[in-house]
Amino acid sequence: MALDVAAMAARALSSACFASQLQASSNLCVLDLRPNLQYRQSHIQDAISLSLSNLLLRRVAANGIGILPGYVKERLARASTIVLYDAETEDVERSADQKSALKVMLEAVQAVAMSVYFLCGGFSSFQSAYPDLCKVVAAENASSGSSTHGLAATQAHPHYHPSAPR
Repeated sequence: MALDVAAMAARALSSACFASQLQASSNLCVLDLRPNLQYRQSHIQDAISLSLSNLLLRRVAANGIGILPGYVKERLARASTIVLYDAETEDVERSADQKSALKVMLEAVQAVAMSVYFLCGGFSSFQSAYPDLCKVVAAENASSGSSTHGLAATQAHPHYHPSAPR
């Protein structure tokens, strides 16, 4: 499936619009595509960390969201609106990285859901405008590797490991 860049440009969501949706909707799935350490330091409330290695990104690009952990697929299936964000992407169309996690995941999620958006300006813009809608974790907890979201976002999945039996 080819990435429809024109559709993605129309699917950019401003920080203000996202903040309104976040406060009003309980049927929203928010995926944080930044590295796990950044997620553990701070993230948008109720976001799921989905930091994928290059290998997993290639698998998602080739096979869609079917390879994602079950809890992520369940949240995606229940959500009426899905918002993805990275650190600071303003414009997916003009992004220098053609294989970025944001582009790959937008394409994969758009293949199975209708209301899919990316947060324009990413986490950095949103956090500076709406710090009260972000969860900040103490530095010692963030670097310890413990998951603060309640979902096993940083849990190793044995079937993803190269040495796991097939």
